[in-house]
Amino acid sequence: MSVGDGSSLLNEFTFAAGSQHTVSGGAASVTGGYLNTASGSAAHVGGGLQNSASGENATVGGGSANAAEGVSSAVFSGNGNLTTGDYSFVGAGNANWGQGALSSVVSGNYNRAVGSHSFVGGGQSNNADGGASAVAGGSFNNAVGLERSIWRELE
Repeated sequence: MSVGDGSSLLNEFTFAAGSQHTVSGGAASVTGGYLNTASGSAAHVGGGLQNSASGENATVGGGSANAAEGVSSAVFSGNGNLTTGDYSFVGAGNANWGQGALSSVVSGNYNRAVGSHSFVGGGQSNNADGGASAVAGGSFNNAVGLERSIWRELE
């Protein structure tokens, strides 16, 4: 079912509201915005501009140019955020990347959670590269290696 103009529904049990969306995953949906794509099975884009949910059960809440590619991964909002790890999460911010499986970036700019089970709370240009590594915040911090963590900005 489509509400709005120019959306393409390419599978059964799909839904689009808004304008110029592409919905091709089975049971996928886009519920608002402009030029959004839901191509994963049961994927969802809530709204915004040029967002994409291509992973199975992946979700993008809104914002612009965000992409949820991992299985059951999610980007809530922001601009240019990406989740490629299965079950990964990016909350908001700009150009953050949840790459590892079960990884999370809450917010900030240019942060990366690369290792599986890794976490970046916020800040700018922080990297949690090791498995189960964490950076709470700050700028230009790197937690490299298994279970490494940085809880304050390095001076």
